Amino acid sequence: MYRHINRWDSSAQNWLDEIEYMKYYASERPVVIRRNLKNHYELSGYADLTLSTNIPKAGKINISTLTIEEFPWEGIYFRDVPVSIEAVPYEGYRFVKWLPPEYGTNPKIRASLPESLELTAVFDPVSGQVSSVVINEIMYRPGEEDCGDWIELYNNSGEPVGMSRWILKDNDDGHIFEFPEGTILDRDDYVVIVRDSENFSKYHPAIDDFLCCFDFGYGREDQVKLFDSSGELIDIVSYTNTEPWHPGADGTGRTLELIYPSYDNFIPESWQASYAPGGTPDSINSVFTAVGNSNFDKDSRLLFYPNPAAESAVVKYRILRPTDVKLTLINSLGYEQLILVEEFNRIGIHAVELDASALMPGLYFCRLETEYGIEITKIVVVR
Repeated sequence: MYRHINRWDSSAQNWLDEIEYMKYYASERPVVIRRNLKNHYELSGYADLTLSTNIPKAGKINISTLTIEEFPWEGIYFRDVPVSIEAVPYEGYRFVKWLPPEYGTNPKIRASLPESLELTAVFDPVSGQVSSVVINEIMYRPGEEDCGDWIELYNNSGEPVGMSRWILKDNDDGHIFEFPEGTILDRDDYVVIVRDSENFSKYHPAIDDFLCCFDFGYGREDQVKLFDSSGELIDIVSYTNTEPWHPGADGTGRTLELIYPSYDNFIPESWQASYAPGGTPDSINSVFTAVGNSNFDKDSRLLFYPNPAAESAVVKYRILRPTDVKLTLINSLGYEQLILVEEFNRIGIHAVELDASALMPGLYFCRLETEYGIEITKIVVVR
């Protein structure tokens, strides 16, 4: 230090002053750059953005090229330039909506920002439990033959469920439908709640047992929320009319149908547009029967047929949530004979063919291993 001071005929104070100037330059440079960009591109001004989450450590927010994990976070953007923002829940949580509510329920948004905005990502804990009463079918935009909006619930438990004074809502908490006193949903049964009883009955004349009527409509990007009489959230579905949600339910006269009642109905891969025009109110969903779920009993995830098998056979298995899958054939001595599947699988019904003619006659076991359990079924090969 002193050799340089002597060489350049300077002082320690001058060196400290230069460092302070460099700090000042670095701190003021972003302001100058933003001003130059605004003037060059004739932009109208700046947007002060604050990002936060409703629950600490429940998720992160991606904005443009940045990943924000500590909140609240503040940034300055241009008002005329749309910004991509995405809410990403951590394990054990799920994204519900943005606040203010006009930013919707899609975790990915692209928005031009106002002069000042405090944007909050709302996350909810995921209990890991499948609700006894699930939102099973949604008619949100009927189309030309207007039967009105309606929602179907299904009792996925083995016991009747009392639903007196339960509440159905959309994404506006001021929109409320209260279930009548004495409402009971029997086990493995359905209840349909309609917006317009007259139009619904015209389109579905065979159904006379439904609840009427909610005085609000479900939109293209909306939520279906179900609360019990104490105000506890029982089930929630946040859907849109764009991928990864199935767009075939928007204005076509078809519904969003849950593929299987035990699937996680919060994720879009658990839903499809109904095969049946007008949907299937008060009955089993058309997509459920179309994919062959009726071959499974209530608890099984693994099916082999024909059994016994002599030549070609099929192994069908049901995946309830995305997972790594290993499907193997084990001989009677307990040794692994064949690996039929070893890959990541999404929700749904999967099938693989097995050439039984290449196997020696005898007893075998088909073993399905996933991240959430193991299931084994016994099979017999004959000649």
